[in-house]
Amino acid sequence: MLHQSEHVGQLGVIKTMEICSRRGWVCSLPTLNCRYDLLIDRNNGKIDRVQIKTTNSKKSDGTFRVRLKKHNRTYNAKEIDILVIYIPSLEKLVGLYPKHFNNKTDLILRFEKSDRYENTNALQINKHLF
Repeated sequence: MLHQSEHVGQLGVIKTMEICSRRGWVCSLPTLNCRYDLLIDRNNGKIDRVQIKTTNSKKSDGTFRVRLKKHNRTYNAKEIDILVIYIPSLEKLVGLYPKHFNNKTDLILRFEKSDRYENTNALQINKHLF
């Protein structure tokens, strides 16, 4: 039986696969446990290794926090080409390249810019939609 967090994680994989399929991209799931959740062939001659995270962890300042450690290891560009973050409450997928997540333990995302709570480390969701 899957734990609640595994169910939520699978939703992120399914949503990502849905978007990719609508774009005509081919998705493949790894047969062994590895650092990525999905392989995506975007018909550009390259296959991307994609790690998918899901968050609904919204803070009072309107930001979302995403934990990027698995088994006490961060993700890096040698293992992952794209990090996709699914935010169920917004029905949004965020796509980030290694310059945004390489060896970081967590990320902060903001849906829109706010003068009241200006978190300089927050990535704006609308600029990184997948």
